[in-house]
Amino acid sequence: MQSPADILKISKSVYVDWQQRVMDYGEKNDLPVICHLNLRHHFEFAKEFLSCFPRLRMNFPHFGFSRKKMHLLLDGFSNCYTDISGLYDYMAKDPAGYGDFIEHYSDRIMYGSDCAWNEAEKNETYLKGVEEMPLQNVSRRKLLYGVAREFLSGEPAGEDV
Repeated sequence: MQSPADILKISKSVYVDWQQRVMDYGEKNDLPVICHLNLRHHFEFAKEFLSCFPRLRMNFPHFGFSRKKMHLLLDGFSNCYTDISGLYDYMAKDPAGYGDFIEHYSDRIMYGSDCAWNEAEKNETYLKGVEEMPLQNVSRRKLLYGVAREFLSGEPAGEDV
């Protein structure tokens, strides 16, 4: 797997400079950032970004394509978030496993952040899957609303989600 810099055909230093400027701007202006990285290949980039910008709320969508790597980031960085977009087929095969993961990290996993327009029709199916997942009601409300509100606004969602 190529690095993001290789894919863009730029040097790593230029890529890191671009990313740092975006993240610096987000952190200075209290804006959240969505960072698409496959954590199986770019875990160190993610750790570096989270370490360098501890007040920047960062979402690595789709569990960063790795629950194993995602849990390391969620455990290590309070500014790290993720979402379940694009994961319905996996969740349907293992609702208990995904339910446990979502329950454990219920304060930092949101419903979705970047649903592709060509997958918008899956929204009803996703909602039914979330409804059937073994989650406490408060965790389900956080998943569907509370965490996204906190991620976007920077204000704690509280228990009344």
